[in-house]
Amino acid sequence: MFEKYMLKMFNKKAGSEESRPGEIISHLDIRSGESIADVGSGGGYFTFRFAEEVGDRGHVYAVDVSAKNLGFIREEAKKRYLNGQLTLVLAEEGGTNLMDKSVDLVFSRNAFHHIENPVEYFRKLKRALRPEGRVVIIDNKKEKGLMSRLGHSSTEEEIVRSLENAGYRLERSFDFLDRQWFFVFSAAQ
Repeated sequence: MFEKYMLKMFNKKAGSEESRPGEIISHLDIRSGESIADVGSGGGYFTFRFAEEVGDRGHVYAVDVSAKNLGFIREEAKKRYLNGQLTLVLAEEGGTNLMDKSVDLVFSRNAFHHIENPVEYFRKLKRALRPEGRVVIIDNKKEKGLMSRLGHSSTEEEIVRSLENAGYRLERSFDFLDRQWFFVFSAAQ
């Protein structure tokens, strides 16, 4: 019961005006029919937003290490009639368990700091990307706010260096999120 309450609170926070979800979505250049992996999906706020964006021809993978989180998303998806375009993926600590060349976009919000070996993790994740695929990392800034003091944050250097060492190239960054980094990477050719 407590988990459901917390997941609802996470979704409420992700959807709040302060978190600027509409602006985040608008900067992702999502096209109808795309396939998106929401890595570290939590309560599924962005999973559900992505399902709206990709439409009936698209697909969304909710990827999380918690079976309880995925169970919550399953319940919510039934209420929203999203079962056909949504796949729940129970990840392992070291990888996502996504199929090769299955996604156009990997989105990870507030999960990077939980990854024990990000270079190896994102190196493995590259197999799941389709050609022209991209990886979006949004994470709490280490020097800002309560999350930083709780260890739920990363530095710009940690994120960029990890992804570059895993074989990605930083394509864009956005600075409209006061307390979070927002980076878009592509697989280096």
